[in-house]
Amino acid sequence: MLIRNWFFVISFFYSFLVFSQDDQSQFYNNLNFHLLDVSSGLSHNFINDIEQDSLGFIWVATYDGLNRYDGKTFKQFKKHLQNPSKGIANNYVQEIEVSGNDLFIATDAGLNKYDLRSGDFELLNDQNGLYNNSVSAIEILPDDYLVIGTYRGGLQVAHD
Repeated sequence: MLIRNWFFVISFFYSFLVFSQDDQSQFYNNLNFHLLDVSSGLSHNFINDIEQDSLGFIWVATYDGLNRYDGKTFKQFKKHLQNPSKGIANNYVQEIEVSGNDLFIATDAGLNKYDLRSGDFELLNDQNGLYNNSVSAIEILPDDYLVIGTYRGGLQVAHD
């Protein structure tokens, strides 16, 4: 009885592995790679984070700005010197996080919130509630709690 049970278990896992390998080879044979870099319109070739929003856009955080890719072209978002509400707080983007219609952007000058529908930027920094401007990590928890990790400033939890 014990030998039959072991035989069944081994047969099951073997069939799973064989099926899995066939699936993998079919998957790998259908992969096509394309290089997207500065010559394609990306603001910088050092990538810190990649996210996809609910509208299908791919967002790329780089050393020199935030980029939105629509499948064909990039749109760059950078620090806007004349009107800070028209751009990100700092061009060095550490991380991005999507929550509903909002994109949260972690920079060295604070946390930006970008409304995907209206295109408006808001800034959370040490002048309006953030303990440290150098935001290095963000995570959105259930019930819209936002956990913000700062460089040498610890964690801060906020409710959106």
